[in-house]
Amino acid sequence: MGRRRHIYDLVLQRIELLDELALESVRKGDLELARSAGRIIRRLYLRNKVKVGAELKRRYCKRCFTPLVPGLTSRVRVRGRGRSVVRVTTCLSCGEVYRLEVGRRR
Repeated sequence: MGRRRHIYDLVLQRIELLDELALESVRKGDLELARSAGRIIRRLYLRNKVKVGAELKRRYCKRCFTPLVPGLTSRVRVRGRGRSVVRVTTCLSCGEVYRLEVGRRR
């Protein structure tokens, strides 16, 4: 295993640990710890050019880095717009709105 691959694996492990810490701290009510973990996660995958899934990227607010946990730190609505179905997620900390097309109506 090359040096680059080893660093890649270490960064992925660190991201997983920080993600668990962030979600746990949101459930306990410590939003500052969760936000700092979100900032570190973003910095890790951007600086080290690690490909993380869209699911992980969508789990954090892009403006305030708060983990988006439905009911605690975010509001999730499903809306029908014409022929498409859109999931609208709103961050309750900063008010940022994310829209994602999840399906097409027939």
